[in-house]
Amino acid sequence: MLVIAMLTICSAHILRVLRQELFICTYEKPDRRNLVQALSIGYFANYFLPFKLGDLIRSWIAGRKMKNGYGFALATVIIDRLLDVVVVGIIFGLLSLHTGGGA
Repeated sequence: MLVIAMLTICSAHILRVLRQELFICTYEKPDRRNLVQALSIGYFANYFLPFKLGDLIRSWIAGRKMKNGYGFALATVIIDRLLDVVVVGIIFGLLSLHTGGGA
């Protein structure tokens, strides 16, 4: 079970990096390794810092090596989080319709 959990987390990280890369590639060629490092360090910081401050660290690390800078990196992280909220809302809505709204 531990191996399955680790594979699931790693694949989720890869998909999240690829999604952020889609936002960035319109304007510049992103460094995938930098995005993976930024995501990993940001997640690690979220375990210890309140209010998702790890996302600010993630955008700062990603923005250091981007031509468009820190503001653009922060915008991609914000859009990434907003898409997470939308997708979770859609999944919740579909499950609520499927179960008939019951517990």
